[in-house]
Formats: sequence, structure tokens, C-alpha cells
Amino acid sequence: MSFNQYPVPPQNGGYQPPQGGNNNFIVLNNKSTIVAYILWLFFANLGVHRFYLGSPIFGAVQLGLTFLGWLTMPLFGIGLIFLIPLWIWLILDLIWIPLRTGAMNNAALEKIAGKIS
Repeated sequence: MSFNQYPVPPQNGGYQPPQGGNNNFIVLNNKSTIVAYILWLFFANLGVHRFYLGSPIFGAVQLGLTFLGWLTMPLFGIGLIFLIPLWIWLILDLIWIPLRTGAMNNAALEKIAGKIS
């Protein structure tokens, strides 16, 4: 029995790109308002919803305010200086979430429309 009678497995993890034709792929990266609200509901103080919606700097600031607030809370309630503005900001995020998801999804659709036409 010859070893050459069996096909050779692909070397790139099993993916074989299509042969010939148009190899342009369009990936639509929609963000879900519902997912963002669920992330806000469970992880708002950590800024996870901000990371999900493409605002990592503001997500890191919210995470830092949470960390500083709870770290300094035993020191005569000094942590409230960080936590109260954070909580106000998180309430405003309830309005910001659908605005941001709409803007991101519209930008993605405009980018796709520009590639198609």
C-alpha cells in the first residue's frame, strides 16, 4: 500500500480558501443594544458595556473609579467621592447605550455600502 493514495491534510488549520472567483468577504460587526444592557445590568461598575461598545478608555475610567471608590470606602467614606459620580455616569449610560449601538451599526452599514457600490 502506497502512502500517496491518501490526500494530504491542509497545513493551515483545515481552512482552504476558495479557488478563483471573488475572494472579498464582508463581515458585519453589529452591536446589540440588548447585550449592552445586559452587560450594563451585571457589570456596569466594571465598565464592561463600554468595552463592548468600543469605548475602552471610558471603560477603564469606570473600572478605575470603581476600584478607587471601594478601596477608599473604609477610610471614613472617602470612596463616595469616586462612587457617586460613577453612579450618575452609569445612569446616563442607560441613555447612551442605544445611541452608541445605533451609531456603530449605521457606520458599519455605510462602510459596507461604500464597498459594494
